[in-house]
Amino acid sequence: MATLLIDQLMFFQPVRIPVYIRSKIQECAINHLELRDMGQLRDRMEGQLYYNRLSDDIMAEYAFEKYIRLGDFDWHLRMNKNYKRKFYDFEFKNLNLIILDGETYPRFDLKRIKSCVFIYLYSESKAWISGLATQKLMEEFGVLNDNGITEIQQFENFLPFSNREELQLLLNRL
Repeated sequence: MATLLIDQLMFFQPVRIPVYIRSKIQECAINHLELRDMGQLRDRMEGQLYYNRLSDDIMAEYAFEKYIRLGDFDWHLRMNKNYKRKFYDFEFKNLNLIILDGETYPRFDLKRIKSCVFIYLYSESKAWISGLATQKLMEEFGVLNDNGITEIQQFENFLPFSNREELQLLLNRL
């Protein structure tokens, strides 16, 4: 486990990811790369990097949607090679998912993100989801560096939620 997040995980909620998700992610990757199977990759390094990014994105989305009980996960949408996760829309309030690698603190320009949820993918079977991070909370508790980039090092002040309705109420207050 990444040492940066060990003392912060108490502010995250765990979500179990079923084993079959791995095979569905491989199915998506095979479809995107137009292969018969994963062994057919011509450039193993580039293919593995693509698969890892796709896997992280899908696992983060799956964990988040499962956690807030959004409904059935849309595998058909993820099979589209041009699908790009940008944000979730809750009654005109945008929410970004930011995947943590656990080795570094997340850094970004707060002008581009109004509210977000951080997701730490602990393993192939578990994700940890933070509370809602609003722009105001990130400004208040983030560390601003010289070039205008904010680094988030503390997750305890983010707003907890346990389902879609609670998340929607929090977003409506913004």
